[in-house]
Amino acid sequence: MDIIQGYAVAAGGAFSIVVLVHLLPYISPVVNRHWILGPWTRSGVIIQLVYIAVNIFCASFRASTIADVGLRAGTLAVVNMIPLFATPHLAFAADLIGMSLRTICIFHRSAGFMTFFLGLLHVIVAVASNVSLRLEVSRDLFAVIGGLLLCLLILLLFPPFRKPSYELFLRTHQALAVASAYAVWRHLPSDNLFPRVYVYVSAGLFLFMFVLQSGSIILRNGIFRHHLSRATIAHESGALKVRLHLQKPLKVNDGQYVNLWIPSVSFWSFLQSHPFMVISWEPSEQKSLDLLIEPRRGLTQELLYHAKKGYTLNPIVVFSGPHGPHVSMGEHESVLMVASGFGIAALFSHLKRLIYSYNARLVRARRIHLVWQIQDKVDGLAAQSRLNRALEEDKLDDGCILEVSIYVKSSVSPFPFGNRATMYPGSAPLEEIFLAEVSGSTIKTPWMLNANNSRRPSEKSEPKAPRADGDIEVSSFSAPTKNNEPGPAERDLETGSLERYLGTVKVLVTISGSGEMRDNLRKLTGALHRAVCLRDPKLPLIVARYHQCLCYETIYDMPPTARSVPQHRQQKFGTQLDTEWPEWKPFPYMFKTKHLIKAQRIRVEIHWEKLSGSPNAKVTTTREEGHTVSKGLALLDNKSTAIFLSADPDPQQLAVYIPGGAQLPWCRKKGFNLPRVVEDAIDTYTKAAPPPKPNKDKRHEVEQWKKHKGLWGVYHLGYWHAQGQSHKPPVLCADMLRTATIYSATLAFFRSIGPLAQTVGMLLQQVDPEAYALYRSNYESQCKASALGQFRVSNRSCFHCLAVLVNAQVGPHKDSGDVREGWVAMACFGNFKGGELCLPALGYKVPFQPGDVVLFRSAVLEHWIEPFNGTRYSCVFFTKSSSWKPD
Repeated sequence: MDIIQGYAVAAGGAFSIVVLVHLLPYISPVVNRHWILGPWTRSGVIIQLVYIAVNIFCASFRASTIADVGLRAGTLAVVNMIPLFATPHLAFAADLIGMSLRTICIFHRSAGFMTFFLGLLHVIVAVASNVSLRLEVSRDLFAVIGGLLLCLLILLLFPPFRKPSYELFLRTHQALAVASAYAVWRHLPSDNLFPRVYVYVSAGLFLFMFVLQSGSIILRNGIFRHHLSRATIAHESGALKVRLHLQKPLKVNDGQYVNLWIPSVSFWSFLQSHPFMVISWEPSEQKSLDLLIEPRRGLTQELLYHAKKGYTLNPIVVFSGPHGPHVSMGEHESVLMVASGFGIAALFSHLKRLIYSYNARLVRARRIHLVWQIQDKVDGLAAQSRLNRALEEDKLDDGCILEVSIYVKSSVSPFPFGNRATMYPGSAPLEEIFLAEVSGSTIKTPWMLNANNSRRPSEKSEPKAPRADGDIEVSSFSAPTKNNEPGPAERDLETGSLERYLGTVKVLVTISGSGEMRDNLRKLTGALHRAVCLRDPKLPLIVARYHQCLCYETIYDMPPTARSVPQHRQQKFGTQLDTEWPEWKPFPYMFKTKHLIKAQRIRVEIHWEKLSGSPNAKVTTTREEGHTVSKGLALLDNKSTAIFLSADPDPQQLAVYIPGGAQLPWCRKKGFNLPRVVEDAIDTYTKAAPPPKPNKDKRHEVEQWKKHKGLWGVYHLGYWHAQGQSHKPPVLCADMLRTATIYSATLAFFRSIGPLAQTVGMLLQQVDPEAYALYRSNYESQCKASALGQFRVSNRSCFHCLAVLVNAQVGPHKDSGDVREGWVAMACFGNFKGGELCLPALGYKVPFQPGDVVLFRSAVLEHWIEPFNGTRYSCVFFTKSSSWKPD
């Protein structure tokens, strides 16, 4: 190259760079559109370039002739076919490898194009080398057939051929792929085993993955052990609501989906399987899965038709999955969820898990903002019940960490949408909403929480959402906009001056919406990325991820705060809680003078040292024997408090009976009726969380269950070691964690009976001050270090566990797992006759009537309940010895 040619190349290159920089703002919107090239990253581009370079190197390195390059290209094409046949279903491979479906799709697409271009190079070199092609030879014939099939595969990838019927495209694509692989195998020379080995590897890998996936489907559907799963299909406001009734419980993480095969819908449906998001979520395994489906064409339209006509009410279904990665949202203090149309289905399970985890104090989230863009009011009706349910479960700390903003393009004025949600006219102003969330100004702070706690739930003000037109009301970003002038957020976005909006919170943004919404948020993240760099180069940059299968885009902003638990969720121990009643200060003196001093003191022939020190004898008394023994026990007088004392020189209290003890601390306060409050709370709880059915092998349980028409059972609530798991840390009782709904109902129940826990603590303090101090110390230390703290509803709470007996008559037993030297507190409510508490070791039976309280040593004293008639509720407070760690 002479100097003139060098000058021409340099000048042309410089001019091209200037033109490219000038046209970059016009090119970027096209390049960034995810439906053309997808959201690409630098690392992705580098990996693709390396992949291309490696194949070029392998095809050309030390190749003596062009024919050698063509031969190597053909062999490399067969090698690149191996990942194309690695699995019959890409989602299964993604789950198995631990990658996202989008990453697997990129690999599949890259390998497919590489196979095609290497095969094309192989053909071009063969033609250029004047290689004779004889169609009567099977090897040459299949070479032509394989090339045509590969060309047809590439042609069908274009939207005009793919979009009219995706199901037809997918099956055609798979059939052509198998046919092309067979053609390649027939084209390879049979006298040389090595090139064909790659085809055998592909076939073996495909067969192995097929068997593995089939086994997974058989196992999860319980095909050979149970009947097949069925689906209940309904329609509402143009949407399909499908509930899968599983034959085996299944654990599904939030944000996962299943592939459904419903062969009875139409003639061609046996060839179709479709992915649908699971909108239900539970902390444990689910027995049914809920789906919200938008009817489009093909299978979904057929499902809607059948649902309207009632033809397919309970079809057989087979599913694979759940598929998809688990997106962790617990480390972010603010979560912004953006959706459009039926994209809301992808966010329901995340929303439910976040609220559940917030109530359980498992996440750091302090704010959740759901922004939903819909075209018409009717589009929102199908999801209204689920949104209302989420808002109802948002009750901890007086609720309102969840804000729902719905924007309707066809509406002209705002109007309410269920509970604490409003529909606003126009399009969602994503810029203002996004910048408000990033600033952290919308997150609840401790002083905001205290202000909210002073209001009743019925007085909660509806959270304001920014409107699409007129004044912009986004926390501290309130400023009027004029006609078509950009607002403050848009103006700053155009100039890149976003430093003043940056907060110190960690924000997560999830989007499940249209391409336009994705592009707008992607533009925002790019501008904010530049702002972070300008503000402090040492701060971690924003990382954008995108999961195409789940329609997510996550944006991490700003370094997280140092605390592990939000400050406003750390309860201040010692101050009166909103679940407590104001105490009557003279109560301790009144109880001591009128009840303890004047109490019946009954000395029994039992030595406490022997009772607590010797091995705890097992109970062998049957129910029938206990009923006979009870006839010989003296009935205690129910007109005054009774205290049972041991026969030791320093007598120890064994049991304390307090008639009407539940109402004693509140007898001087008008309108404070504790028995009525507890009965209403239990009635509400049994409706939200029905008692489990009795064991069929236990005749007395079945008889009681029938006698009370199903309103019978025992709830174990609180914090203990699971059975046989004493070597592991204590956990919340399983009865509380059956479903997210039951968990929320349990939390509400505890808050409702806060005055009962307060009363029990007050009575124990008067009966045994030293034991009260030990129980309180142990309880508070456990609350601060475990999930027990979320159920701390009184500053006088002492016991880890609560058993609620609903019309249950317990037989002779000892609570040997309780603290041996400790106490159990029992309170009885309802409307019944009978039901005396028998304590044979003391020689008495206690007339345990509604409102009475009994404290006794349940771990060493045998006891049971006599038969009764009516409705009887019993609340038993206790602490297991395995979790007893007093300071």
